[in-house]
Amino acid sequence: MKIRLRLISAALLTALMISLSLISCGSPDAGKKSVTTAAGDGSETAETAPDPFFGLETADCGGKTFTLLTDDMYLDGVYTESENGDVLNDALYERNRTVEEKLNIKISVRDLPGGWTDRQSFMDTLRGSVMAGQGAYDLVNEYSAIVCFNIADGIFLNLLDLPHLRFESPWWSKVMVEDLTVNGKLFDITGDISTSLWDSMFVMFFNKERITDYGLESPYELVESGKWSFDKYLELNVGIASDVNGDGVMNDEDMWGSVYYDTLALDNFRAASDVPCTVRGTDGKPTLDLNSDGMVRVAERVMELAYSNPDVRFIDNTADATTAIFMAGRGIFYGTMLSYASQLRAMDEDFGIIPFPKDSEEQENYYTSSRDSRSMIAITIDVKDPDFSALVTEALCATGRSIIIPAYYDVALKGKAARDEESAAMLDIIRDGLVSDFSTEHAQCTASAGYVVRMCVMQKTGIASLVASNESKWNAAFESFLEAYY
Repeated sequence: MKIRLRLISAALLTALMISLSLISCGSPDAGKKSVTTAAGDGSETAETAPDPFFGLETADCGGKTFTLLTDDMYLDGVYTESENGDVLNDALYERNRTVEEKLNIKISVRDLPGGWTDRQSFMDTLRGSVMAGQGAYDLVNEYSAIVCFNIADGIFLNLLDLPHLRFESPWWSKVMVEDLTVNGKLFDITGDISTSLWDSMFVMFFNKERITDYGLESPYELVESGKWSFDKYLELNVGIASDVNGDGVMNDEDMWGSVYYDTLALDNFRAASDVPCTVRGTDGKPTLDLNSDGMVRVAERVMELAYSNPDVRFIDNTADATTAIFMAGRGIFYGTMLSYASQLRAMDEDFGIIPFPKDSEEQENYYTSSRDSRSMIAITIDVKDPDFSALVTEALCATGRSIIIPAYYDVALKGKAARDEESAAMLDIIRDGLVSDFSTEHAQCTASAGYVVRMCVMQKTGIASLVASNESKWNAAFESFLEAYY
């Protein structure tokens, strides 16, 4: 049910934001923000400066508390009470303490049960707080699959109205800023404020020893040469499957070219092939484009992979079993999220990380998407001090890039013997090729219109019949959701 919480008129909201920004941080010099600069010869950038606050506006906020509401599924990506020797945990602790000391604030976190199971409870709690005008939270860190419901309710501020948030900076996902901005409005975003975006990016793992054993071309070299295409990927799978245990039945105990458990990973072939579900008209308004030639081609490829390719093992919704096959050395390729690197480090053999293959060699870049199980941040319309919220959020994201992300690279890329520098270069390519699609991002509010390829796999049906039977429903849901932006 869409509540449409138009609690504050546009004029009143603007006046409120202006008045609150004047008292941000509550210090005698609150209106005089000091700008930190990095020492050096003047050639530094936000990427290379030793000071994590390089170029950021800072202020003494007088011990003010910054309260973050988070889905508990993402708590360890944004907050920790203390150091414990774990690389990522300690980097997170350092990031938060650095921001607290620089801005003279105290970070406080409220974590609620969320994820898919408790999503309704989380949304109800947040809505209730906003409806009561409590102004309880300076920032919301929410499960991305359900953010659209709160956008439709009208409970989030337009982040583009907050000047402290500099979305052109490298610590924000620029592609998501562009994709999620409609009619000059951006209600939710993500970046290096946590590791959630990185964890959720789809990548392809490969077993280095099996590549050598089967005399296959180096995936690293194929990517670097631009030859890592879908056809080349298929070629490297041909003839790999074999009945290892000799029982006459191909199952989890046998050898496979590729393994998948996730329909969303298979859906990522659409993103990797640069085939959008949403296109923009000359007026910038998004519209659905679900039956293009590219979409048909990708859907047919994915259906073939899932159900007809003898060298591919697709076990729907069985992550543990699929991961076990790959970890046991019985799969050469495994398409899934980057977060699985932490489990794969327990393998007896080394693995590498590469992007999903391109549509063809002619495609210029490699692309990937991120699963909708990541978190997204937003600021509610009843926030007590929008300027303060934006200032701290920008600092957390910027310092996340300089403190947390290097630690994340080390953890994700640590192989049996040493850091995998080749995969480090691949991660740069993967992150640079991250794409976003407006209807996919808001699939839960658009009758799953953005998951047309995934639905083909789930329903074991062709794309033409799927679109024909759902198109009117998808268009109606999509147009209804867009009302939040107009």
